[in-house]
Amino acid sequence: MHVNQLIIMSEIIAKIDLKEFIEAIRQIVREEVRDGIGMHLKLNPSQDAAIKLLTMMETCSYLRLSRGTVNKLIKNGGLDSIKVGNKRMFEINAIEKYLNNNKTI
Repeated sequence: MHVNQLIIMSEIIAKIDLKEFIEAIRQIVREEVRDGIGMHLKLNPSQDAAIKLLTMMETCSYLRLSRGTVNKLIKNGGLDSIKVGNKRMFEINAIEKYLNNNKTI
């Protein structure tokens, strides 16, 4: 970055409310994680015929929910999951189906 860009950025940051700035960063991270998950799924063409699975952390990021909330959805029978060893995995199709059938969580 050039010095002029840094000066402009510092002036902008000085005017931004800290809470708004943190929320903006969180939103950027959420979008990057969501896009990264989608990219991961698209980069595995050999899985086209296979079931696409997400980990608990990927599912939480994808849904933008906490681990506790996802566990409640599982317990209430709203969100299907698969137990693989000691890990819980989620079919991307099941997540999409849940989202289509439930407009509120």
